[in-house]
Amino acid sequence: MDNATSPSLFLSVAEMAAELRMAPKTLRNHISAGDFPIPSHRVMGKRLFLRADLVAFSENLSPSQEQPKNAIPAETAAPAPRRGRGRPRLINPAS
Repeated sequence: MDNATSPSLFLSVAEMAAELRMAPKTLRNHISAGDFPIPSHRVMGKRLFLRADLVAFSENLSPSQEQPKNAIPAETAAPAPRRGRGRPRLINPAS
């Protein structure tokens, strides 16, 4: 069996990031924050993902699940207040 043509059972962080169209560092940040929905496994010091978990995750996504019906569109939402440069000031100084 040729390794180049057959998909492997596991995906590395770089391969998973390429499949999800995100940077590997972003993927690592989501994993360490604990908010990445696909479980990962440590195998011999490397973080790996099961390809079956990626397929199951992608099959569960549908256009209706990505954005709720009552969500406010981005163009109508109020913009966040702009922060100035430099060190933030204390709002209520305790002096």
